[in-house]
Amino acid sequence: MEKNILKKALTYLSGAVDYADDDGRGWREKIKKLCQEKGIAMTFLDPCDKPGEFPMEVAEEKKRTHELRRQGDWAGLTSHFKKIVRIDLRMVDMSEVIIVKIQRDIHLCGTYHELFSADKQKKPVLVIIDGGREECPGWLFGVVEPQYMFDSEESCVEYLDKVNRGVVETDGKWVLLHKVIEDSDANTVNV
Repeated sequence: MEKNILKKALTYLSGAVDYADDDGRGWREKIKKLCQEKGIAMTFLDPCDKPGEFPMEVAEEKKRTHELRRQGDWAGLTSHFKKIVRIDLRMVDMSEVIIVKIQRDIHLCGTYHELFSADKQKKPVLVIIDGGREECPGWLFGVVEPQYMFDSEESCVEYLDKVNRGVVETDGKWVLLHKVIEDSDANTVNV
């Protein structure tokens, strides 16, 4: 019987946007598609596809930020990115799980900020590393457990599928509050 443990789990997708050729959309769409195919009905928080009218770093807005840099409009760039950082870190705060994509050849300033913020909150941080654990920056071995490191989107989703079906026993980092809140009939939730 399918347990569906991760149904509606708020999951933030962290990875390069600014310096990624495809604005970081490709791997995020792949994760969503693979999860859908496996029946893993997580709720994704995607910085490349934010809800509402929040500012992003992709498409036309990315061109705008490049123009601000070219013009040396540092105040304009600061103002724009403060909004992006605020909403992206807020999505990390709201998430119950974070999936991070690390590509060694792309600078990852915001990605590491998000990863370390999620780690401080004791959330499960799943890291997909091009080239696998052998290519993982050494520092991350002091932050992310090796069982949460994957060499591809497919292997990460295989792990999520096992968690979703209850095949893999999760540790104390897996606090899925959405389920507690959803199952509660009261206005106040006792955790």
